[in-house]
Amino acid sequence: MTTGEEVEEETAAEVTTAAVEVKVMAAANVEEAIVEISSLKAQSQSSQSTQSAVLSQSLAGRDRTISVSPEPPGGYKQRSRKPLEKMTKGQFKSFRDEIVQILSCLDPSLSLDHKKKWSEISDNVSKKIIPAINNTLRNKMTYTLTELKFVLQQLHRHRRDNWKISQDSNKSKLDKKRKGVNTRRSDVSSLKYIRSL
Repeated sequence: MTTGEEVEEETAAEVTTAAVEVKVMAAANVEEAIVEISSLKAQSQSSQSTQSAVLSQSLAGRDRTISVSPEPPGGYKQRSRKPLEKMTKGQFKSFRDEIVQILSCLDPSLSLDHKKKWSEISDNVSKKIIPAINNTLRNKMTYTLTELKFVLQQLHRHRRDNWKISQDSNKSKLDKKRKGVNTRRSDVSSLKYIRSL
């Protein structure tokens, strides 16, 4: 006998017992109670036999046992998934820009705390920041959670690096000098390009 059949029999027995107790209390004399008890027992036995007959008929075509929560007759339907194409550089840039814009408009409690390590804020990001961004970007763009998390990690890393540099005056001076040199190089290369035209 399977667990499903045992559960059904126990439930039927409990119902029968409760019904007998109610009928006995309600009966005015003992003879009526005895007649009620015997009729209830007969009803209970007939209902159990019909349930077991229906159950055996339904199991005749199957070789599986019944579970407490049986699978639908046709089985569970599989949802087909289409894998998303990888974002192009332009799409990724606009996606990143959109996330930066959304983060700047969110409540300050939902901002990326660049003073802490990623491992310290990752739970907060997963539970609060990502759902807030998902609600905002719901139908605007198609993306995966991996891409969203990657963008948030990169933003946090760059902001944290800049914050660390700003805390040390020597590193800050060297970074300013590096940025200035790179700017002059790009200005010179653009000037050469304009003169060549």
